[in-house]
Amino acid sequence: MDIGFLFGWAKEQGVDLPTKADGSINIPAAFALYDEWKKKGGSGKAKDDNGGTDSKGGGQEDAPDVVELDENSELMKRVEGLKGRERTKAIANYIVEVLGGRSMTLHDGISAVVDNADLIKMAQDAFPHGRGLRRTTELGEIAKIIDNARYSHSDYNARHNKFSAFRYYAVKTRYKGEDETILLNIGKNKFTGKYNFYTITVDDDK
Repeated sequence: MDIGFLFGWAKEQGVDLPTKADGSINIPAAFALYDEWKKKGGSGKAKDDNGGTDSKGGGQEDAPDVVELDENSELMKRVEGLKGRERTKAIANYIVEVLGGRSMTLHDGISAVVDNADLIKMAQDAFPHGRGLRRTTELGEIAKIIDNARYSHSDYNARHNKFSAFRYYAVKTRYKGEDETILLNIGKNKFTGKYNFYTITVDDDK
């Protein structure tokens, strides 16, 4: 069976081919994706193995809002006066509380988990130095940011010890009257094949 064309098709379409537990390509599932794409006339973006699409127009049809960042948010109040591990713990607990657990779903159907290591990274990025105060206000509105984030692009050649690829979701935020587009970095775990909410970065192209 000639399956070589599947890899070229997947690359062109921006599709992550489904894998088995051992990391090898799940050929029947890959062909099912291809067949589904052909039935639709070979147009548009095929769904990837985690249910999302590499299309900026997928998911919710309503235009995303600019998320206003509030210096008087509940999170800002909780971390006032806290330092070090206490501050990290307070931020991590807040994220889990607001998300209603350790998982989140993006507008295109991609589900991502939030593990302890990534929680700690996000919390430490929100320490009050550099852009830390703005990052704290971003995490204080994390539910709104997730709701308004839209798929931007993917990196399928990620050089990372934990992730094999990244999906990036953009959302415009406003802090003290200044607009900035930030990105939610969603990494595909190379060991589990699942997506993780890794961190937040700035979209330098916006």
